[in-house]
Amino acid sequence: MDFDHVVALATKHGISQLRMIGKHIGPKGPAAEPLLKKAILEAKGLQ
Repeated sequence: MDFDHVVALATKHGISQLRMIGKHIGPKGPAAEPLLKKAILEAKGLQ
């Protein structure tokens, strides 16, 4: 699953705490990417 699928699944099933892996966050990607994804998680009420 990619990041968007994980967020959609968690939102649909009322899961609020997630454990992300490198595939979801992309530690080797652009520096702004984790900040953007963190903002998305916070906007959806996910941790």
